[in-house]
Amino acid sequence: MKRITFFDGFDGFPMFSPKGKYLVFTSNRNQLKKVIQTCSSLNGKINEIIF
Repeated sequence: MKRITFFDGFDGFPMFSPKGKYLVFTSNRNQLKKVIQTCSSLNGKINEIIF
């Protein structure tokens, strides 16, 4: 097992996308907005989906 995220706050409820290309999880990194994070399983780049 390898740690993917390095954040002191909450990262949780991980799920892989159907084809396994992304790891999707919730986070409290942005305290002002509800955020879902995506992490590429290829390069580890994390993006926010704000709703």
